[in-house]
Parts: sequence; structure tokens; C-alpha cells
Amino acid sequence: MSYRNPQQNVDTQSGQHIRNMQQSLATASTQYFTALDKEYDNRVKLNKEITKDADERSNQAAASMYQQESANGTINFDGYKDQISRLNAIIKTSPEKEVKKIETLLLI
Repeated sequence: MSYRNPQQNVDTQSGQHIRNMQQSLATASTQYFTALDKEYDNRVKLNKEITKDADERSNQAAASMYQQESANGTINFDGYKDQISRLNAIIKTSPEKEVKKIETLLLI
């Protein structure tokens, strides 16, 4: 009886497929997080603009009321000052915090 050298199959493809899969997952996650960072930066910039506009608007209204109040001593704008401050605070409220409050309330 002679010694037989059995044929052995060496799998070379599955390692390549796993490497390609890992590479595609890494690329996809990198692209996703890069886009997420850009969106975050855009929203931070937009929130700063909204806050700045709200401050300017309330300062203009306050200056106008003070001017009218000094011109006419009989006019009292105290109630309006409180309303402007309250509206300005609402405009500056972060939607992200409000969504979390609503989700907590609805138990989502």
C-alpha cells in the first residue's frame, strides 16, 4: 500500500471577504460620523444666529419702550418688558432639550 497525498483545499476567499466587509463598514461609519459632525456644526451655528437675533430683537424693543416711556411719563411698559423677556427665553430654548422632555413624558 502506497502513501497517498490527499488533496487539501485551502480557503483563501473567506479571509478576503471578511477584510473587504470590515473595510466597507469602517468607510461607511467614517462617512456617517463625518456627516453627523457637519450637521452638528451647522446646527450650533444656526442656534447662535437665532440667539443673537433674539437678543437684538429684545434689546431693540426694550430701547424703544424706554424711549417712549421717557417721552411720556404716563405710559407704563412694565408688563410688556416681562412678556418680551419671556418670549426671548422661549426663542432661545433648545429644541433638543424640549424633545427629550416630550419623549420622557410620552415614555418613548
